[in-house]
Amino acid sequence: MASKSILKNPSARDATAQAHTAREQRNRDIAIHHATLIQQQKDAELQILEAIEELIDYPTSPDADPANPLPADVARFASLVVPFQPSDYDSLIEERHCADLCGYSLCPRKPTKQNGKAKMRIIGGSGSDQGPRFVPSKQLEMWCSEPCAKRALYVKAQLNEEPAWLRRASRVVHIEILYDKPAQTFTAALPERLKTSAADDAIEQSMLNLALERGEQSSSVRSKGLINDEVLENTVTRPAVAPSPSAEIENHKRVEGYNP
Repeated sequence: MASKSILKNPSARDATAQAHTAREQRNRDIAIHHATLIQQQKDAELQILEAIEELIDYPTSPDADPANPLPADVARFASLVVPFQPSDYDSLIEERHCADLCGYSLCPRKPTKQNGKAKMRIIGGSGSDQGPRFVPSKQLEMWCSEPCAKRALYVKAQLNEEPAWLRRASRVVHIEILYDKPAQTFTAALPERLKTSAADDAIEQSMLNLALERGEQSSSVRSKGLINDEVLENTVTRPAVAPSPSAEIENHKRVEGYNP
């Protein structure tokens, strides 16, 4: 009887080595992907920080009119705030306030100072479209006037809430500036945000599946079928009846156990 080798089959050994190599390569690709995202995040945060530092000194002319700013300032401002999130824009407003400037980057004026120590102020009135409303005094001190506040918030409403390092090139937002025109008030509509295409939705779903495959969980994602968002009204079976005073409510009228 011929002797039989106790070593493994060479073909099985090769298959095991190939599977091990493929697994190592996949782990390496995942590590490179995460490292790339971290580097992109650092680059985007640095870009936003440099933009805030530059916009603190805006506008370029001390005599600029915020209602009709210089075209060069508008173009530069719109390009710098593209990677911003609303929170980054709030940081820019706060930094300009610390520099004693109006929160609107295209306004060279100083912010208003509220008299007194009241934490809330009443703005608006009978002549206002919105009527009187309570506003924190600190919020009013961010701007030189209400029109500049509206111009700044008009820009903030256009910013993308998704971090810059996670955005795709097809979703670049073009920032528009609110100009003052004699026949136009501040009721201008915000630019319409385009709906995502089927290709973008497919890419987003693929990225989500890849994240789930890696074991990641997103706190903002909820499983379908667990929550029913349909609101139904209760069926009225009998007319409403006012509650009657109970014995416990009547007991408080007694004096040492007796009714007066």
